[in-house]
Amino acid sequence: MPVGVPKVPPMPLEPDESEINNQKKPKQGFLEKSIKFPKRLAAEKELIDEEENKVENEEEKKVENEEVVEEEVVEEEVVYKEVEVVEEKVEKKKKEKDGEEEEENEEEEEWVDLYERLYRDRALFLFKDLDKELANTIVGLMVFLNLEDNTKEQFLFINSPGGSLVYGIAVHDVSRSVRPDVHTLGMGVAASMAAFILSGGAQTKRLAFPHVRVMIHQPTCVFPKDSAPVDVGMDGEEVTKLRNYVVSHYAQRSRRSVSMVIADLKKNTYMTPTEARTYGIVDSIAADWEAY
Repeated sequence: MPVGVPKVPPMPLEPDESEINNQKKPKQGFLEKSIKFPKRLAAEKELIDEEENKVENEEEKKVENEEVVEEEVVEEEVVYKEVEVVEEKVEKKKKEKDGEEEEENEEEEEWVDLYERLYRDRALFLFKDLDKELANTIVGLMVFLNLEDNTKEQFLFINSPGGSLVYGIAVHDVSRSVRPDVHTLGMGVAASMAAFILSGGAQTKRLAFPHVRVMIHQPTCVFPKDSAPVDVGMDGEEVTKLRNYVVSHYAQRSRRSVSMVIADLKKNTYMTPTEARTYGIVDSIAADWEAY
């Protein structure tokens, strides 16, 4: 290329008329696709929004149900607590009422408990005229205490003017029949059948208090005025048998002859504790604390 001549760029070729038409006209269906696309997005968005609303509604309902359940539970707990409080009050009142009744019963049975405690300690009492009721009580207690524990000795305290011959012999026989020894303790006065029971205690365990008065005499019998002679004779024979039993008992214990005992029983024979010991009705005399 010769020097100094400028380089001229080539001239562009003129575009073909068909190409120009193709560039200016959009492809067929493009506008339709561009319009349909946002409509589909909007529909999908609506579906998504509806599903989200449904989920939110379900969650709200679930929360509401849970709140209702919690409220019901709280109400039930409150009701249960109120019921428990009422039951506690009722039980407390019931216990207070039972305690008051027990205190009243204890106050009413105070003396009964005292004698029951003495009976449990094997302490029995002949402190009045010996009749059927008292004899049955003493006999029943002796037998019961013997069955409960036949190793514990029993103590019969005597302060009585006497009583029925038949009932006295019953107490005398039982006191000699039970397994444990029966101590007899005379105080105050031990007369007639009381002296007989006093002398029937276990050997070496018959005690007289320092100021006791002992009296022995023969049994007496009263017959009705309208009784037939045959009945009087039969009753007299029975009384004689009982009298002979009493005489033989005193003769055995006092080591005296039967004639001497009969002579003593014909009258009221009073004895001091020392004389009663000499006669064999008691074995010993309790210590007199005034002498010390």
